This record gives sequence, structure tokens and C-alpha cells, in this order.
Amino acid sequence: MDRCLPEYLTATGEMVRIRGVGEGEGDLIDRRFVADVRAGTSPARAALYRRFSRRVLICVAAIVPDPEWAVDLTHDAFVKAFEAAGRFDGEPAALLPWLLVIARNTALDHIRRSGRTINEDPAAISSHRPLDANRGPAWGDDIAVHAALDRLSALQRRVLVLRYRADLDTEEIARVLGKSADAVRHLEQRALIALRGDL
Repeated sequence: MDRCLPEYLTATGEMVRIRGVGEGEGDLIDRRFVADVRAGTSPARAALYRRFSRRVLICVAAIVPDPEWAVDLTHDAFVKAFEAAGRFDGEPAALLPWLLVIARNTALDHIRRSGRTINEDPAAISSHRPLDANRGPAWGDDIAVHAALDRLSALQRRVLVLRYRADLDTEEIARVLGKSADAVRHLEQRALIALRGDL
């Protein structure tokens, strides 16, 4: 989870820290922050990027594994979010899921434009993936864990990435993937059972 609490200058000229919803005074600060994001102030945009760019990148990389494209698409997702910020009408707690839906859609648009399809067959995915001896697996150095993750479906891997690397809860993952919370729980449970069986 992002523990970073960036400061930013509000539209009224006050320096504040962005806190999470439910932290007392943080509710007011987050509401002011969301209002400033909607208004498109540069400090609020910069703070939004600093606060959530890592999570947005993880979401994009779960769909588009090429690191260079993932960084570019993360930038594109934030540009789209800044352009749409005036239309955001959710509570402060909905800001991250809103950003992650934009990120997911940006990544999926890229895949559609590039003519690639998401292949759910793990054997086909692993057979076409070039091995790079200089780069360790994204899930640590244990080859068995990495191989077991490769045998999961792409959707199961996405759920695990969003849960354990982006620290999203079930409801947030459901919004990002456009699935029900029950479907996400089911996907996560099946993925974990498959991993236990492989390890």
C-alpha cells in the first residue's frame, strides 16, 4: 500500500498533506484534494501522480507486460484522467478505483490497437515468452513460484497482481476488471488453490 502522504498546495493556497478517507481530518483534506483534482490545478495533478502512479503502473503492467509500454501507457492513463477529472463525481475513496479503470481501459485499448489479443491459455503464453537471464521473475527469485504463476490464466494472474502487488481490496479489483466482487473472490480462490497444488 502507498504509505506516501504527499503535500500539495490547495487552490486556496494552503499546504496540506493528502490522507486516506476515514482518518478524521483526512476526510476533509481528501474532499478538498478531490475538488482541486476536478478543478485541474497543477499541484493537485502532481500530487495525484505522486500518490498513485505506482499502483497505476502495476495495473497496466498486469495487462501489458512490456516495461517500456507499461510506463508509456501509465502516462497516457494519467493524461486521460486529468482530461476527465472535471467529470469525476465519486467520493474520495473512489478516486483510486476510477484511476485504475482508466488505466485498465488504456492498456486494453493498446492491445486492441496493436492487434494482439489476450490469450487465456497459459501454455501458449509461456511458450512465446522470451527468457531473459538478466531479469528476475516479477514475483521474486523462486523459479517454481514464477512457473506456477505462468500456468494460471491471465485473468487469475491479474487478480493476484492487483491484490498482492497493488494492495487493492476485492471491491477495487472488481471495479478495475469490470467483474463482480464474487467473481473476483472466486478467481482469487481458484488461483491460490492452483498455486498450492503446484508448489
